[in-house]
Amino acid sequence: MADTMTEETAAPAEESPQADKMVIIAASGDLDKAWPTLILATTGAAYGMDVTVFFTFWGLGILKRPEVGLTGEDWRQRMLAVFHQAGPHKLGLSKLHFAGAGPKIMKGLAEDKGVASVQELL
Repeated sequence: MADTMTEETAAPAEESPQADKMVIIAASGDLDKAWPTLILATTGAAYGMDVTVFFTFWGLGILKRPEVGLTGEDWRQRMLAVFHQAGPHKLGLSKLHFAGAGPKIMKGLAEDKGVASVQELL
């Protein structure tokens, strides 16, 4: 039996209507998770993609304006707001927080490397 090699060529795939769309779910309010989400979203938009970011659960804290005070209808909701004071300027790290030093170090490194801040990406 003779061995034969056949070369298969794939036909170019047709572009699907979803090829130029990106959907991202932001479910975490941690700096080390918000940054990649926003970098991916702005990169996709820069390439002309239709980008949608859904902010849900703790990810909503990324969008909180700094001037918004404590919110809530009862003491439990207000207490949760005290512990979860969010906004792009107050995001902590999911690990290696070091009582606030971790985010400062990460933000400093990003600034030194010319990476846009979370506030700039929003």
